[in-house]
Amino acid sequence: MIFQITSSSYTVSFAFVSSMKMVLALLWAALDSQNRSLPNS
Repeated sequence: MIFQITSSSYTVSFAFVSSMKMVLALLWAALDSQNRSLPNS
């Protein structure tokens, strides 16, 4: 029982971390493309 709760919470936290990494990567790519489109860069 405890192992099931631990593994499920680990799966949820892992999915949360990977989704946050994806969002941060998309934001970083968007900011990078905006910075590259500036004429003075």
